[in-house]
Amino acid sequence: RHVRIERAKLHLDLFDGRWTLLSAGDTADRWRESAANQRIPIHAIGVGIDVADPSDSFTGLFQVDIGAVLVRPDGHVAWRCATLPSDPTAELGAALDVLLDRPPQPTGRQQP
Repeated sequence: RHVRIERAKLHLDLFDGRWTLLSAGDTADRWRESAANQRIPIHAIGVGIDVADPSDSFTGLFQVDIGAVLVRPDGHVAWRCATLPSDPTAELGAALDVLLDRPPQPTGRQQP
């Protein structure tokens, strides 16, 4: 399935060969901050903020309400979180640890 998401009046290829975190609504800023605090670069996009969702189908199609969807550089959904966890940075980091088969980040240590 596909969701038509637009920036201005042009269709936008959002993923562009990079890890991308899509979120919507009031929690988009929290998810954006979580993406910025990971050990790899993640492009964070607020649906309805950075890009439009003219069909208003993003949250239903991706089965997220106040959560987020992580998309791999090849455009496949790698992970989804339906809600906003108490620590979205840790939750996203743990998901990336599994996806990238890497050791977990030590607790309490922030990346620069």
